[in-house]
Amino acid sequence: MSGAKYFYPSENTITQDGQILIEMYGNQQHIISKLIHAEVYLEASNSNRIELYLVESNKGEFRLSQALFCPNTPLVVGEHYTFKYIPSGSKKPITFNRYLKNSKTNTALSWEVIPDNNNEEVNLDFKFQSKEVQYYGCGPSMYLNFTIENDKMVLYKVKLTNNSNKRSSEYILRAHEGILKIGHGMCSGAFNFLPQTTYTAAISILDSQGLPSERVFNYSFDSPRTK
Repeated sequence: MSGAKYFYPSENTITQDGQILIEMYGNQQHIISKLIHAEVYLEASNSNRIELYLVESNKGEFRLSQALFCPNTPLVVGEHYTFKYIPSGSKKPITFNRYLKNSKTNTALSWEVIPDNNNEEVNLDFKFQSKEVQYYGCGPSMYLNFTIENDKMVLYKVKLTNNSNKRSSEYILRAHEGILKIGHGMCSGAFNFLPQTTYTAAISILDSQGLPSERVFNYSFDSPRTK
């Protein structure tokens, strides 16, 4: 596969704060550049629009790019919104299509709004689980895996610093089935590792405005890559 699109929230509901993460892989990464300079908004079922502003964009170290958007005003609970954008120099709105696993249908990128749970504290409780390296296909695939005692729908900001040259990169990640994976897969990923190098990962939770929390979890480790 030469390119793919990933969206957050991944299913058909979204909270009132309306965080939307668009991620592009491979030859689709140029779409992120278009979104950065586009007019981006959510269109309600009654055609009312809520403008989205760009919080940040990141280019991963291995064929992956992303952009995070938030609405200018809170979304209306129970309303249905469709994601649209108008590229710079154009007047025609564009939307994305996606496949929903729960309903097994292809549909326009849209969500129904559910109430926020801002009064519920999200724990920043990570535990190192394992280093994962697999040499197969067009790999290798390599990750540092953390377990998370948190099943809420949240985004994590990760800053990975090379402790030798102090170079760092940042990316927004999601946990899957209680595991936060820092690294890259066989074909793409947020972070790459050099062999015989130590790193420090700084992990924080994004708040409702898409900004990292003051509380940060730091973990230093040797590269999972040996060659």
